[in-house]
Amino acid sequence: MFFFDPKQLNFRNITQKTPISPISKKRLYNFPILCRLTVLFRASCNKRLVMKFKKKIYYLLLLGHTFSCYSAVFDISVPYEMQKKRNFPWTGFFRSLYAREELALGKFPIKAEVSGYILAEEFWDSRQVITSNGGIQLFAPRKQKLDPRCKDINSPGEFGFSPLETRARAKLYGPKVLGAETFGLVEADFVGGGDVLARVRDRHAFVKLTWKEKQVTLLAGQWFNPIRMAHLDLDPKIIGRGRGAPVHPNARNPQVRFTKRWDNNVNLLVSGVAQLRARSPGPDGSSSIYLRRSMMPIFNTQVWLGPADTKYIFGVGFDIKRLMPRLETDKCVRTRSTTTGVSFNTFAKITAEPLSVRTQFVWSQNGADYNLLGGYAVKTLNPRTDERTYTNLTAMSYWIDFNVDKKISPGLFGGLTKDLGANGPIIPSITNSKGETESLVYARGPDIKYMVKLMPRIRFNMKPMIFGAELEWTRVGYGTLKPSGQFEDIVPVSDIRLILATFFYY
Repeated sequence: MFFFDPKQLNFRNITQKTPISPISKKRLYNFPILCRLTVLFRASCNKRLVMKFKKKIYYLLLLGHTFSCYSAVFDISVPYEMQKKRNFPWTGFFRSLYAREELALGKFPIKAEVSGYILAEEFWDSRQVITSNGGIQLFAPRKQKLDPRCKDINSPGEFGFSPLETRARAKLYGPKVLGAETFGLVEADFVGGGDVLARVRDRHAFVKLTWKEKQVTLLAGQWFNPIRMAHLDLDPKIIGRGRGAPVHPNARNPQVRFTKRWDNNVNLLVSGVAQLRARSPGPDGSSSIYLRRSMMPIFNTQVWLGPADTKYIFGVGFDIKRLMPRLETDKCVRTRSTTTGVSFNTFAKITAEPLSVRTQFVWSQNGADYNLLGGYAVKTLNPRTDERTYTNLTAMSYWIDFNVDKKISPGLFGGLTKDLGANGPIIPSITNSKGETESLVYARGPDIKYMVKLMPRIRFNMKPMIFGAELEWTRVGYGTLKPSGQFEDIVPVSDIRLILATFFYY
């Protein structure tokens, strides 16, 4: 039997002749001449022939792999006899080339499962809005901008169509390692990053080891930040890509996560989190360098009560984060000033089929990288050396989500977030020798005092297709952050966004 090594573009482990299966004989005369010759060749191949014709065999197997991809689930570990029910002669034939034994990456069998969806999304806003990722991720309506006649320049609406959130996912199931079941996941979309759109972007990429008897799980790689609660199926079932941010925390981070469960339904999660795409603001813009300089990952701990199926959950979480905004001052003086913030959250979920209710409260310091309001600001400044100290800007948010899981599935999300400001005086900005004003507030929504969101939705589940509609009402109170560390002169602004979405799952 031979195996194809995709890394070395070569064949190996050629030890014996392989008899042709009865199924292959039965179907042999249903294939074109090329297929017949290949089946016969496979049945009588030896090392010398394979090495002589390895390039031709490689192209043939590559073609076969292409035909095999017609199947949404390509399980190369299933014997050919079990795949005879499939009515794809070409696919079945090329599968038979591999199906005598499991295909090996190295010497280890891997089962691959491919899934995802195609999404066509349309959205309309009642006024100008602050968005990202080509408009699909709504943050807030723009503040009033009055012309000399006191007319609001930002009052006209806008719209957009986008397929960028289309996703592809591969789940990989491997053999046991160190007594643990192995699992890997890779997921990508076409959102891109920053101002670069319509490019493949890695959403998730992680490996997971599960010791079922000990009820222990170890995850390493990029996945949702623990504060989003996706691991407990506790994130709201919102249609829009904004996911309710900044009311609902939303971030993906590289991390190492340890989870332990006990028989009395007590669960513990401990994780160390880094930054990649979800980054903190600072003097040099949004970057992960401020966290990396601190030499300490974000530590997150959660404890919750609930069964493994997560039908009901109640828990609390805590995390701590330290940033070092600068290494030197504007006057070339070494500095090591840091700012340390903590976050606390409580969460709950109740399921009474078909109704499920999810809710979360978050109190966060410097939570801008979680897509929440807040950040940090300069507290003191030495005019001689330009050395600075910092203080956190604190925010709180609360949300609740109702969802009915039926063929026609209505739902409702509602929430509030508020920037509580700083604990003491701050320096909002300075003017340098060139007369330029430099902001010393590093935050997400530094001029937003509060935000309210109400989002009714409905889904029509006609698998493999889902049709959805969502109405997102957002009201924002814009103000000015004063040296006292509090907001003044609040002016409210509202926006209504209509979202229509068509999903095709595969």
